[in-house]
Amino acid sequence: MKFSRNKIAAILIIILLSTAAFFTIALFTTSTSRGATQAAISTAILNGLLYLNSTQSSNGEWSGSYPVAGTAMAVLAFENAGHYGWNASDPFSSDVQNGLNWILSQGSNMTLSNQTAGNPDTSGTGIGILWNGDDYPTYETSMALLALIGSSAPTNVTQPGPLGVRTYLAIARDTVDYLCLSQVDPVYNSTGQNTNLQCGGWTYGTDNNNSYSSYSDQSNTGWPVFALAGAELWGIYPPQWVLNTLAIWIHTDQNLVANQTTTTLYGAFGYYDGEILGQVSETAVGIEELTLEGALSTNSSIIAAEGNLNQMWTVNDGGWNVNIGNLYAMYNVMKACREAVPPITYLSYFNGTNGIQWYNGTGEYADATIAAQGANGAWTNGGWESWAEAGNFSPVLSTAMAVLVLEPYVVNIATLYTLTVTVQDSQTLAPISGASVEASGPNTLTGTTGSNGQIVFSNVQSGNYAINASATEYNSSLPVSVSVTSNTGYTVNLVSTAPPSTPTPVSTPPPLSATAKSSSGVSVTVAAGNSVTLTATVSGGTSPYSYQWVLYVSPSSSLNSFVSGGTSSTLKASQTAPGTYTYFVLITDANGLVAVSNKVTLTVTSSSTTPTPTTTSTSTPTPAPTATVAPFVFTAADWLWLIVAIVIIIALILILLVWYLRRRKLTVTVQNSQTLAPISGAIVEATGPKPLSGTTGSKGQIVFNNVQAGNYSIKASATGYNPSIPVSVPVENNTKYVIKLNSIAPKMQETQTK
Repeated sequence: MKFSRNKIAAILIIILLSTAAFFTIALFTTSTSRGATQAAISTAILNGLLYLNSTQSSNGEWSGSYPVAGTAMAVLAFENAGHYGWNASDPFSSDVQNGLNWILSQGSNMTLSNQTAGNPDTSGTGIGILWNGDDYPTYETSMALLALIGSSAPTNVTQPGPLGVRTYLAIARDTVDYLCLSQVDPVYNSTGQNTNLQCGGWTYGTDNNNSYSSYSDQSNTGWPVFALAGAELWGIYPPQWVLNTLAIWIHTDQNLVANQTTTTLYGAFGYYDGEILGQVSETAVGIEELTLEGALSTNSSIIAAEGNLNQMWTVNDGGWNVNIGNLYAMYNVMKACREAVPPITYLSYFNGTNGIQWYNGTGEYADATIAAQGANGAWTNGGWESWAEAGNFSPVLSTAMAVLVLEPYVVNIATLYTLTVTVQDSQTLAPISGASVEASGPNTLTGTTGSNGQIVFSNVQSGNYAINASATEYNSSLPVSVSVTSNTGYTVNLVSTAPPSTPTPVSTPPPLSATAKSSSGVSVTVAAGNSVTLTATVSGGTSPYSYQWVLYVSPSSSLNSFVSGGTSSTLKASQTAPGTYTYFVLITDANGLVAVSNKVTLTVTSSSTTPTPTTTSTSTPTPAPTATVAPFVFTAADWLWLIVAIVIIIALILILLVWYLRRRKLTVTVQNSQTLAPISGAIVEATGPKPLSGTTGSKGQIVFNNVQAGNYSIKASATGYNPSIPVSVPVENNTKYVIKLNSIAPKMQETQTK
């Protein structure tokens, strides 16, 4: 089958259009549907926190179906974002502290007793602390403990209430003791053999010597395990018998029978054992259990669990076994992956190779969570409103859990470091041996320096420590706060008392704070398009400081944003649309402490008016604003896709142009063969790729436009003239052809003459 040049051109055009469309669609779909940007994640977190801020009751509670759980998780969501109750300069400090105070007012004491597996009273007080407002004490107690540990304030003291006036650290110790008591116990027969292979986990109630149940429940077990892991940050460890008994449950509950090719449950953890309801949520808890036992993320049991998560990632049976959209499952996966050692970024396949990028892969947790957030900042639609089914819990609990899933910070299982303190003479820098050193923080550390003036503390929890030293014939140092987040060294200089001299105190840096204002104060009016310079002033903390200016209009405004380029101590604020705009600045010091300045109000009037600047006094900081998603930034791969698409489109245009140029015009002129005078009204016909016909005008011409290339048989006829014989004329470009007709009249006269 032959194709004409026009058909071939048409086919090429269709192919090129399809190819261009494919590359263009591929470019933009791959560019815009990949993992969420950090700006989008920050925006969602801030919107969620603002929603929680707006829904807290005046007594500090977040009310709902399960107020202790909701309040504890809401408080933890603020703490994990760096907002603490003890930081008076933080706009959310009262939300956090009031929430903690309310949680502590709901706790209660119980008398501890020895369990089958051991004595849970590690603190020696004889009491355990629990929360049981909704008859689910293992859930509520664990969440309350997570919020307490998240405060990063072990030395804070409770208000008078049912738990007495005690430090947060003391409360946490007795809470851990209660969780140890509530673990499901072994059952020993007459020969001393344990016959209860479902011991070691937890269930819904206070399981005092198996008084509640002798069967562990993996869905409950996750919360005490998360809480015990968090308590390690404050140096609180469960007795070894608790870990030994938990190991029995891990062995019972994980399915390691055969391999992944023989069962879809291979690697999964189940509800009661590895054969029953191997769900994403329960398998994630199993990874956390193994981590608490000291297993690294390269452990074969953890890799088997990761392989099962990869296999079950898109599961949705319409009930409990759901992953994305089930915040209970997503929270458990987040905790398991972030707290693994080392943390898990890609869930491994069964063979140990990288699988799903669970947090910020295309369409995974960050993308899906942000897409499900409501305009008011909450998560309230469909399954996102609850752990498994819509409507079971209030939006407070679901919003708090969604924010926690997004936040890059978690209450981690403790990492231990060494802290080396050197004590030396402030004048000679000679080491001082025999100096007493104290460091108060998550651990209480004491000791005496050796001959080199040093003491090394091992197995130190991360956190802030107040370090001071004293020695004979030296003035004692003042406590200085030192952050331990890695193996840390710190030097204390002591001032000798002989001869007497004025000691040079080493003081703790004053609290970090910030103020913002314009030259006209904290409220200024300008015309649209004009700018005003805002200046941030920082005090306290440790330099250098970093700045981030923030524009805030209203909780759901699309104008809310981190100001682009607003990273210095001054900002030129300008808006083109009339309205009221609020600016403030976030300050971060060298130690990672964050301060939020007061707000500065910019009132923008129509540019046709000349406003008079007005000033007001500094106002109380408002809650942190939302931030809009930053524009998409092309990567090198994106530019390559774009260049390919552009080249294809240019090639298409060139082909179309060539094809168009081949469709030229044909001009036919008809004239008298003797006089060469033009003949008007002559009929011209051209037979070829496209039939043509028409009549010449006053100049004896007719022009045929958009003529397809090819050979045409052209003829003409006119009244009083003999018609021409058809002549084949090739038409490639603009073609002109002249037909000369012989007049009939002269021939007649010539005949008569003869």
